[in-house]
Amino acid sequence: MGPDAYPRTLPEAIASKRPPDPPQTLPVELPPLRPSPHGPACSGSALRAPGARLAPASGRRGGAAAGWYRRAILKAGGRLAAVFFLVACGSAPPPRERQPAAPLPVPTAPPPDPCAELDGKPPAPVAKSYSGVLKRARCQAEVLTIMQGVAKALGVDCTHCHDPVDYAASTPKKTVANWMASELIPRLAKRDGGSITCADCHADDGRGKAKILGAPRSRQRAVEWMTVRLVERFDAAAGGPLYCATCHVRRLGDPGFVGRVILTDHLPPLPPAPSPSVVPASPQGATENAPHDDD
Repeated sequence: MGPDAYPRTLPEAIASKRPPDPPQTLPVELPPLRPSPHGPACSGSALRAPGARLAPASGRRGGAAAGWYRRAILKAGGRLAAVFFLVACGSAPPPRERQPAAPLPVPTAPPPDPCAELDGKPPAPVAKSYSGVLKRARCQAEVLTIMQGVAKALGVDCTHCHDPVDYAASTPKKTVANWMASELIPRLAKRDGGSITCADCHADDGRGKAKILGAPRSRQRAVEWMTVRLVERFDAAAGGPLYCATCHVRRLGDPGFVGRVILTDHLPPLPPAPSPSVVPASPQGATENAPHDDD
């Protein structure tokens, strides 16, 4: 190989496909590699030793060849480093799959009106005047609908409150239910709005329970339910939050604290009755000064 056969630049070497002969002209001196404190797997020192340098070559041809080899070594080292790190340290994590959007709730149709006309005929009127739970019943068919809702909210059947021999007879449990409907519920208001039903307390977790404070009653359960469920969900209908002393006369643990509230008058006050609407009187002379069709 003649002296003019050596390429002077990298493009010339690539075009001629005749790289210079490095073993006889470019000895490389590399210091020993330093071990990484983190192990050899992910250490950059395993690929390139700090302070590594090429021995200077003499002559213009030797300098051109040294530059070509320096660039070739750096390019090959970069590619080798990329492959080494991908294999030793793991590849990039796969793209995160997009979670499907939650389906929108399908609006449900309101329940049919039990007092609606059927085949053009009006429903049967209520058999008698009711109070308590059935006070708002408009027809006899709605009486059955209300009773079914109460049984579902409490997770019981009809005989839980009714005497199976005489359904109309008074029982202690019917007395409690009517007291809650006529005395307790009108004095409470839901913080999120809406009317109060038996299920708001007896089925607050989706399962109807007649004894929400435990059977037998548990003091710990009663304190937990009153402070976490009742006080956080309801306010007094007359305005203001509920406190222990609102129904129990005194705070929990204080002398004079009354544990039983059912069938007592230890309740929040009733909200003021709405005043009847008053039609404002016309100002004097308004009729005389009003425009007429003849004007």
